[in-house]
Amino acid sequence: MSVSTEFSMAVLTRPQGRNADLGGALLQRGWQVTECPALEIQPVILHDVQSLATPDSYDLVIFVSVPAVQAYHQHLSQMHPKYVWPKDTHIGCVGQASGQAIREAFGQDLSLFQPDKSADQDSESLWNKLIAHIDSIRRVLIVRGQDGRDWLASRLTEKGVKVDFYVAYCRNPATWSPKNIDMFKTWAQSAKYPVWLLTSAHAIKSSLAQFREHDLVQWAKKCCFILTHPRQETVLIQGLNKLTTCSRTEKSLSMPKILISRPLQEEILSNFEHFRDNHRID
Repeated sequence: MSVSTEFSMAVLTRPQGRNADLGGALLQRGWQVTECPALEIQPVILHDVQSLATPDSYDLVIFVSVPAVQAYHQHLSQMHPKYVWPKDTHIGCVGQASGQAIREAFGQDLSLFQPDKSADQDSESLWNKLIAHIDSIRRVLIVRGQDGRDWLASRLTEKGVKVDFYVAYCRNPATWSPKNIDMFKTWAQSAKYPVWLLTSAHAIKSSLAQFREHDLVQWAKKCCFILTHPRQETVLIQGLNKLTTCSRTEKSLSMPKILISRPLQEEILSNFEHFRDNHRID
């Protein structure tokens, strides 16, 4: 395989442990892969059974992410080691990875609402699945970090559904390692611009803070970014604009190149290859 030396650096920012499969696939395609988690994910410490919301109290439990599934499963196993998911409690999620994690944690024979693989992996697509069954859903538990899925909660509430939130994990900004900081500064000095994968608004904001702290904002504006939802583009562009001191004309000339990808590995890989094969930094 012929490999471009100008565009063969990938920076993966998913939390620790979530980059291995994609990183391996990129390495096979000749990419230099740097793992640089933007967020640190830690399950909430559960102290007593009274603080655990169990599925049997709800018609539907919605998991916002893979960490939500993993942390909630850990809590259930901690307080109820032999717990079996009740057959009358449905499960919802917005992504294919979350759906796989749900089945691995709670079993294959579950009633699972999730967007089709070909659809956007977001709250709107999940809502389109739920709306046909809304008359049978009276109580919903949304398992999440400190925040998230407020739009979906509002739609459910408008239909008369009682919505509770369960904070299963903490999501905190990560700090770049000294090794990665040195590497990014070397790339900046050498006018080398990697392709970044950012998969949430929280990850974008954390990365922006690191760009600012290490005086890498202007460099970042010449990098390329793969994002996993159209709304993330606004977060990234507005964040970079707030951090820069250049003129309006210079801002418009130096905005990063961005591709929007569904969070499916084959699609993300295709977008990495698109950047390498079709784009060059001026």
